[in-house]
Amino acid sequence: MVLFKMVIRIAAQTLALTGIMLLSSAIIWATNRNYTELQIPFEDGILTTKYGLHWYLALVMGKFCGQVLISDVIKTQQELEIYL
Repeated sequence: MVLFKMVIRIAAQTLALTGIMLLSSAIIWATNRNYTELQIPFEDGILTTKYGLHWYLALVMGKFCGQVLISDVIKTQQELEIYL
């Protein structure tokens, strides 16, 4: 039973690490972005950078992973207090 809780905790910590990396990449990209839009011309059109679906998805998933870690730490502490 304790080993199962430890594996869940390591999984939650890994999920939180993933969330931290997602949040940091989204924040770094947002702060280092140039004010003039980057436009890359191709034969069929022009490629521009913008805050698209994937940037917001990374931001939301980073926050979600952080919330999972916080709830896991609170839950694990309460269960360990009851168990011990």
